[in-house]
Amino acid sequence: MPSLLKSKRETSVAVLVITCWVSSLSPLAASDTLRDHFENMIRPVLVESCYECHSAKSKRLGGNLRLDTRESILQGGDLGPAVVLGNPEKSLLVRALEHADEDLKMPKHEAQLTPATIESFRQWIQNGLYWPETESLPITDESKKRGFDLA
Repeated sequence: MPSLLKSKRETSVAVLVITCWVSSLSPLAASDTLRDHFENMIRPVLVESCYECHSAKSKRLGGNLRLDTRESILQGGDLGPAVVLGNPEKSLLVRALEHADEDLKMPKHEAQLTPATIESFRQWIQNGLYWPETESLPITDESKKRGFDLA
């Protein structure tokens, strides 16, 4: 009987260790999934269909709304925040993409986005509006010449 208790104790400890290990991996896996969703489903649409009128490089900023940073999306424009985190139904961005309001149809100069694309935006908002923390800087010929400087 004592060896059985020891075996159960060891099994319990092993299960606890494995559970902790797996749970520690989950945020990383979730982060990878959110990043992949953003980079494959959201960013290309923003670049192709939104940035002409809603970015720092726009000639005229439509509705005073920028969609090129997470902060600017949350801040919003003339009509308020473009997104309500976790709630696509209350998000102006979704209403605009769905052409739910006559005066709020986006993209303005293109056909309505596909239902699958709009669903991707809904998921993005539902999942917290993932945005990469930092952007990689491009490696240029000039940066290669400078090399690495500890000073």
